[in-house]
Amino acid sequence: MIKSLSRLTLLSLLFAFMLSLHALELNFAIPIGGYPLKIGLSNLVLVFALFYFSFSEAFILLVIKLLTLFFFEPRVTSFSVIISASGGILSLLGMLLIKHLKKNGILPASIVGAILHNLGQWTAVLMISKILQLWIYLPFLVLLGAICGFLVGSLSHKMIQRLEILKNKHRY
Repeated sequence: MIKSLSRLTLLSLLFAFMLSLHALELNFAIPIGGYPLKIGLSNLVLVFALFYFSFSEAFILLVIKLLTLFFFEPRVTSFSVIISASGGILSLLGMLLIKHLKKNGILPASIVGAILHNLGQWTAVLMISKILQLWIYLPFLVLLGAICGFLVGSLSHKMIQRLEILKNKHRY
């Protein structure tokens, strides 16, 4: 999977960056129905990893993030891990599909990924809580996902452009 020490080092730095972004975005979360809606800044790392490295390495980052949050963040419960995992996995699979359909589709992949992330989490919350009134949030979540996906995708695209020189130089 991970082919070199320098690649592992870069992925480790990305993981640290992902956790830092997650901690930062908790300060800007919008509480809706007792669950914080976040911008998705930490997903910037997943979009970047998917297009700069591979699906398997992006998936590893996602799993390690979920496990780290479960064990080290006091507010995280098994329900919130299920909710986060459902959104994260659905998002990553959607972005992988867009990546295969559109070679340089970082922006569309990020938008689709953000929308699917919200839909995956919303579906998990609906299935766990069985509160049918949650349907009212669906249009808002799709719109918010599209906007945040655009922002995260734009930032990911810029990161990849900046690091393309490094990739060509060192062949990660």
